[in-house]
Amino acid sequence: MDKLSICVTLAYSPAPREVIEKELVLPFKSTVQDALNLANVAEFTTQADYQLGIWGKKTTLNHVLNDS
Repeated sequence: MDKLSICVTLAYSPAPREVIEKELVLPFKSTVQDALNLANVAEFTTQADYQLGIWGKKTTLNHVLNDS
């Protein structure tokens, strides 16, 4: 990985007691929406159906990801 990309782990729970994790490499300055698109998580089309968070803090689809 170079300084123009970022590694993230996307974790989501499509059902109770089920957690799916995906390791992703994204371009620098990618958003939460970019990560969801890359992971092919089709069920995340509207924010009304789920809650987004980074390390337990609520976030939005347009939040820019970083590795700090």
